[in-house]
Amino acid sequence: MEKIPMRDGYGKALLELCAEEDSKVMVLDADVAKSTRTVWIREKYPDKFLDMGISEQDMVGTAAGLALSGMVPFCSTYCVFLAGRAWDQIRTTVCYNNLNVKFGGAHAGISVGPDGATHQALEDTAITRVLPNMTVVVPCDAEETRKATLAVAKVNGPCFLRFGREAVPVVTDESTPFELGKARIVKDGTDVTVFANGAMVYEACNAAEKLAEQGISVRIYDLHTVKPLDVETVVRAAKETGAAIAAVPAKNTIKVVDEDGIVESTPERASLWEVQTPQGFKKDMLMEAYQNAYAEKFLGTDDASLVERSGYPVKVVMSDYRNIKITTPEDLLTAEAFLGSDALDSAKKGLDEAKKGIDDAVSFVAEKAEEFRKKWKDGT
Repeated sequence: MEKIPMRDGYGKALLELCAEEDSKVMVLDADVAKSTRTVWIREKYPDKFLDMGISEQDMVGTAAGLALSGMVPFCSTYCVFLAGRAWDQIRTTVCYNNLNVKFGGAHAGISVGPDGATHQALEDTAITRVLPNMTVVVPCDAEETRKATLAVAKVNGPCFLRFGREAVPVVTDESTPFELGKARIVKDGTDVTVFANGAMVYEACNAAEKLAEQGISVRIYDLHTVKPLDVETVVRAAKETGAAIAAVPAKNTIKVVDEDGIVESTPERASLWEVQTPQGFKKDMLMEAYQNAYAEKFLGTDDASLVERSGYPVKVVMSDYRNIKITTPEDLLTAEAFLGSDALDSAKKGLDEAKKGIDDAVSFVAEKAEEFRKKWKDGT
């Protein structure tokens, strides 16, 4: 399968937009034109290109001014610097005023590889979709990136495009439909629905093939538009297949389905992985105990009666139990399914072992401290 970087689709679309008669498109870049492919605009349409230097905040402010003058500016740079460093300008100057500025966030996610963590945008989708008036799109390949760029140019208001650096398989073609705000079905299925975007669409297709070997029929949607979300399709597909998974990079997302639609829990990174525990003590045990104690504290009841009262026909479909955040009855059911035993009973056992391990460690330190005091007093 042919692999092409998504940024190539972005550059091609900008060329098409600049070539239009009476085009009002202006392309701005923050000194990374070769990487974002806006160098193609600089070479062919130099009067439509502005290199703002390594000054992302100034670039957004300038774009806001251009939008107020009737132009359609596209701000292009690495996603982490655009959504991160210039977030305040995007929020206050562009989104609050509903200005017609477009943002091309390149090198998103871990696709930048050896550039390191400072260049890996993992939070950008979350912090841009909460902004007022903002449209957020995460295309799946170079061709869809081209279509998405052309589509947002027609939207009157701020739009954010997210795409990676590396070449990824091209899973769409010129005839593949694309509509902002409308999920595209990639593969039909009856047992579970996978909603994916970006490079995860291809990965979801690979996973579906493997699951088919186990007799599991997977339906796949390309949920390229994060905002506005195609809620109707999401809820309908979840009800029809009985389970839904969000295939996203960087973090796991657990989704359980009830009779009214979807109940979603987005887990946080587990801070307890950083806890210093006695040598040989299993961190998994501590995490398991913590999660269940958390459920017991906030729910104040045993999970058996909770299941009986909730009436939720819950089907857990995905995730690593170590990343589960328990705050609701549905989350507790999820934890129970992954732990494979009575959740609250596991909590008590786990906490007892955790307490014993910590007590042993404290006793060991106290004993060594006392030995040191005696040696110090004896002058040895």
